[in-house]
Formats: sequence, structure tokens, C-alpha cells
Amino acid sequence: GIAHELLQRMNDMYHKSSIVLVKSTRCNYNDVLRAWSISGANDAAEHAEELLSEMEKEQKDLAPNKESYILTIESYAKRRNTSGITSDGSDDKVEKSLELLQRMMHQYESGNVLARPDTDVYNSVLNACAKCFSKDEKIRRNAMRVAIETVQNMREQAKEEGRGVKCKPDATTYRLLLEACRNLLPAEGGEREKAVEAVFNRCCLEGYVDTEVLEVFQKIASPELYRKRVLLIVTGGEGGSGESKERTLPEKWTRNLRYRGRTLEGKKAAPTLSIDGTFANIQEMNQYKMRNLRERKNQRVLRGGRL
Repeated sequence: GIAHELLQRMNDMYHKSSIVLVKSTRCNYNDVLRAWSISGANDAAEHAEELLSEMEKEQKDLAPNKESYILTIESYAKRRNTSGITSDGSDDKVEKSLELLQRMMHQYESGNVLARPDTDVYNSVLNACAKCFSKDEKIRRNAMRVAIETVQNMREQAKEEGRGVKCKPDATTYRLLLEACRNLLPAEGGEREKAVEAVFNRCCLEGYVDTEVLEVFQKIASPELYRKRVLLIVTGGEGGSGESKERTLPEKWTRNLRYRGRTLEGKKAAPTLSIDGTFANIQEMNQYKMRNLRERKNQRVLRGGRL
């Protein structure tokens, strides 16, 4: 790619002249990795990994960070063959993603604090698993196994880190796991349905149901399963607390999302997600913000025209 060629020219100029102004930075490398991750070229992943290897061999100022590994994994996740269909029998994106995760762990253990694996990195491995559209059932089964083990490893790492944990499943994790069930498990026989229900149940239990999780679950689940796990609960059946005028999901399903709502009194509240996938308490939160902005201590912010 053009971006890769420009980076090489920059490196050549630096080695020939030692002019600091043309020295490549980590940001430059990551920009090229990002270009490869969205290029769609058949050899994009190989070029991205080549750049990553260069970064791993360089000094501290060029050592790869979290973004470097995520972009390289994304390059493999999006890799396609010449016909525009993801490779089948020769598809090794799952194995490559695991290999890159191991390399990242080695970098971190070797002293590169910027290469600490976290939730985003593990989710990128999950994404690679979910995008394994192989025609070979063994390869799909292996990808599903890796997806499950990846989430288990996240939970184990979360237990080890304790407070201030950087790695634990979130809403994106469960959305990707649902997509993996759809793409990797057979629709017939009920196996996919059971797996989808188990993943959604765990997501509800941990409080990470967001708009995307709800949307994917509705698309993948059978009408009967969606009715049992969502509609009946919202309307008061099978565990619900009564008819909900707002048709909103239980707050415990959304309690751990990053977005935090506000009551009219200004108290923090779990996001209230309606059955159509919108947050029902955004209006209350905005009213609370505007009331605060009207107070004297925020007059300066108002004059600046910013919220």
C-alpha cells in the first residue's frame, strides 16, 4: 500500500541522514497498520504482521502498544480470498489471532507496559473467531472452542487482577459471542439455540445487555426464545414484575454498562433500555444536566456555549 511505502521511505531517509524530523514514530506505524486493517487486500494481514514484527524488534519508542496488536488481529479477521469470500480450509485467522495475543503477552511480560492485554484485545480475538466462515465444520468447531476459551480466560484474568481490572467480559464480548454462535454452530438440531440462550442469560446476569446485544439476540434467536427471554419478562410473564408501561428491560440487565443514567433528582441509575433498543432515561439525564448548567457555578460553561 501507499502508506506502507511512505513509511519505508521515511525509515530509509532517517537511516541515511539521521535527521530526527523524519524518524518514524509508533503513531506512524499504527496509522499504516490501520490502513492495512481496512484495505481489503488479500495480503494485508501479512503486511500488517511484518510491520508489527519490525516494531517488536525496535527500541522502546517504537515498541508496539495495544492498538498495534488489535489492528494486526483485525487485518487477519477481515482477510478474504480473491473471490471476496472468506477462505475456507486454509483459513488460519483464529490461530493467527491467538499467536498475536501470545506475542502481546510476551511483550508485556518482557517489560513493555504498553502491550498489556485488556478487554479490547480479547474482543478482537473473539471477532476473528466470529468471522471464521469456513465450510469445514471442524474449523468452525475449533473457532467456537477458541471463542469460549477466550471468554473463560478473560474471566480468569479478571479474578487475578481484582480491583482495577483491565480485562473482563463486557457488552461487546457478549455481542461477538452471539455472532460466533450464529456463524459457527449449525442451525439444525437445537445446538445453536441452546448456546444463544446460554450466552444471553449470562449477559443478563452480568448486566451487559445493550442495544447491540439485544438487536443481535433478536435476529439470531427463534421467535419462541425471544418471546420467553425478553417479551414475557418485559410484560410481567415468567419472572417479570408486572406490566411495564415503558416496555423496558430489567435494570439489572444493564447495570454494568459504561453509560450511566440519572434520575430527575440527579442520582445515578442503571441505563433503562426499552424493548425497541433505545435508552428510556436519556430525557431524564438531559434534564438533570440542563438543570445543573443553570446553576451559578456553571454559568461560565453556559457562556462558553458548551455542555
